[in-house]
Amino acid sequence: MDKDLDAFFEEVIRLKRELDAKEKLDCKEKQEGKEKQDNNEKQDLILPEDKQLTEEEFLAVMSNHCKDEKKRTCPYCKKHNVVKYGFTKSKKQRYKCKDCIKYYCITTNTPMYYSKKTTKEWFGYYKLICTMAPLRKSAKDLGISVGTAFQWRHKILNAMIPMLEGKKEGTIEIDEVLIPESFKGNHSKNLSFQMGRPAVKRKRTASQYIFSSKVSILCCKDRQENVFARTGFRGKIPYSRLYSLLADKVSEKSVLCTTNNRGYIPLAKRLNCKLYKLRGRSEVVGGKYHIKNAGAFGKGIVNTINHKFKGVATKYLNFYLSWFHWQESSKRKTNSKKLEDIL
Repeated sequence: MDKDLDAFFEEVIRLKRELDAKEKLDCKEKQEGKEKQDNNEKQDLILPEDKQLTEEEFLAVMSNHCKDEKKRTCPYCKKHNVVKYGFTKSKKQRYKCKDCIKYYCITTNTPMYYSKKTTKEWFGYYKLICTMAPLRKSAKDLGISVGTAFQWRHKILNAMIPMLEGKKEGTIEIDEVLIPESFKGNHSKNLSFQMGRPAVKRKRTASQYIFSSKVSILCCKDRQENVFARTGFRGKIPYSRLYSLLADKVSEKSVLCTTNNRGYIPLAKRLNCKLYKLRGRSEVVGGKYHIKNAGAFGKGIVNTINHKFKGVATKYLNFYLSWFHWQESSKRKTNSKKLEDIL
């Protein structure tokens, strides 16, 4: 009898150990499965490493053509009835559109159009644009003049301006930053040029900087990381200018988090949006309404313009704002995709 009980208890203990081991194994498998799923999700979020573009790939993106001949589109009428039509003097493939009877090559309507420089030089300059390299560094690295580097930069920045289009929605942060008005540049050929103030020939003192005339930059950023920046006005931006800038950028029933500018009150009513006016960049309402992200975006713009570019002429400021917009919205994109966005 005692032997039977001992055998029974031993069997129970053995079964319990087997169950415990099985439970541990199941838990381990579940944990490994969860870790594997998390790793897969992380891998989905991480973009694949972008390899250096070759000149052929660079040209392919610049021309906006596919390897499939039928998918090529005319840059003028946007139709697909296109055939090859010889080569240009610079040995570039030429095309003819049978619908609008126009001829074009792979650089038509791109910043490279009418350029006498080689594709290799443009390819190198595009990589420098991605790093926001100064003009003199770009000119030195590529062996071109500073004037050519300046013209190329503005061709590319002009192509970026259409990227400012597109509506923002949800919670939209709006901030205003000030930057000194600048007339830098060569005005010797413009005999009628008048600056309206004495030239600043030396570094200004703090008081001279504070009381100098400044230009406002309107900086917007929503919670989906969509950004918008545009030159506003001298000093504080009035309601009329705010409406002209934001009427087609803000979706209805959005939530606007703004600075303490009275112009936002009629703007929010007209755009049918809820308004949170904040007294400063550090203020937070309801635990989630603030302008910290837009403020950081604007601060980055001012620091880069003042310290990296040593100031930008106010007449070209919108070009550079489109550059910042492109850089901010392309953080998680490959070099190929960045180039497609420019075009």
